[in-house]
Amino acid sequence: MLNNTTEDTFIINGFGLGYKISKATINDDTRLKLENTAKRLQLNLNQALLDIDFFTLLNDNVFNSLSDLFVENTFGLAIDQRSTFEIRKGTKKLRNINSLDLIAEKTLFPIYNVQQKVLLNDNKNQLFLVQQIFGCIYQFIIQTKHFNLNDLVFDLLEWNNQSGQYYIIQKLYYDSIKINFKRKDYMIMSQHVIY
Repeated sequence: MLNNTTEDTFIINGFGLGYKISKATINDDTRLKLENTAKRLQLNLNQALLDIDFFTLLNDNVFNSLSDLFVENTFGLAIDQRSTFEIRKGTKKLRNINSLDLIAEKTLFPIYNVQQKVLLNDNKNQLFLVQQIFGCIYQFIIQTKHFNLNDLVFDLLEWNNQSGQYYIIQKLYYDSIKINFKRKDYMIMSQHVIY
């Protein structure tokens, strides 16, 4: 008698446009030091932080680069016409989901399960580095006997700020369990700082 308890591997790839958003929370003294360094470069702080000479002029033991300043990161696939989720079982493609379909309001009932969170930035001592990325943003792997699209939940992050509005899918849950992902292959297309 055969044992049919083996689980299949399902792969969900997120392709297209994405964002990596890094946050820095600083105290008043650090903020003043950063602003004064920006003034020496004759730039506003948003532009100065991306200047190659900024951290040399800052001359700080703690902050030597952007990666020292921005320590909290979140990233994900953008809700955009160029972004899709591809669901595969082995080498067979089962479905493509355009990210715009996740928030589509064309149907009476939602097609996909989406839970939405809002990121707030109402603190004057917060800086954000926003990097636009493109490629295979991430890959999720699910081991299960039977894949059911209704058990898949997309975690949507909404972030509104003075430079625009961002919607990104940052996590996936399957059967109420967060799916761990591995980053694949993407490149940074552009970056800017919001202060």
